[in-house]
Amino acid sequence: MLALSRRMREVMLAPKGGRFSYEATRGFELAGKTLGIIGMGHIGQRVARLAQAFEMHVLAFDIEEPAQVASELGFTFVPLNELLAHAEIISLHAPLVPATWHILNRETLAKCQTGVIIINTARGSLIDTLALREALDSGQVGGAGLDVLEDERVLRAPASKIIAADIIAHLRSDALAYDARDADRIRELEDLMLGDAVLARPNVVCTPHVAFNSIEAVERLQQMTVENITAFAEGRPAHVVG
Repeated sequence: MLALSRRMREVMLAPKGGRFSYEATRGFELAGKTLGIIGMGHIGQRVARLAQAFEMHVLAFDIEEPAQVASELGFTFVPLNELLAHAEIISLHAPLVPATWHILNRETLAKCQTGVIIINTARGSLIDTLALREALDSGQVGGAGLDVLEDERVLRAPASKIIAADIIAHLRSDALAYDARDADRIRELEDLMLGDAVLARPNVVCTPHVAFNSIEAVERLQQMTVENITAFAEGRPAHVVG
């Protein structure tokens, strides 16, 4: 969010030794802006706390709306369409379930403010990648911060290398077996190319999906895993996802 608001990637990609334009790369401050959070679980609530520190207004959408949490953290639960219409920045923190698959698509992105900033650190398929690319091209979306994609292989290697490796695997394998799933392979290639095109844009900031990989976070994950197994063995399942 900070990198996009100050257009850091665009500044860093500016030609070296040429004429630098402060006006062309001028960003904006977070204070006073409206942040829309989709998914108000533990992570969404932490984001709301951070947004308060930046003096942002926070709107939230979730299937559950605990009034006490909203009161304590100083945000407001609203219907999804209202969040889309008023948020200048939208941050996704929802699980991937049938109801949230492509929750941001052509229709919902069209309901957003022109130039909205999209942040997705949850699940890649919460966003329709083709719709996002089109919205970035048109200016409906002003920038995107992505830690996940529908096909995350392009976060680790260029699409050209992935496709070349796929072709080699095809040549070394039973071609007839591959032909049986040609439609699936075509969709995979389309997702790869779309993801590659999105990440190449100067107003898109991508991170390699490693937020979990700190010593402390891994310890918490391991501790929770032990607690879940123990609770299940004792007949009292914990942290059940519906």
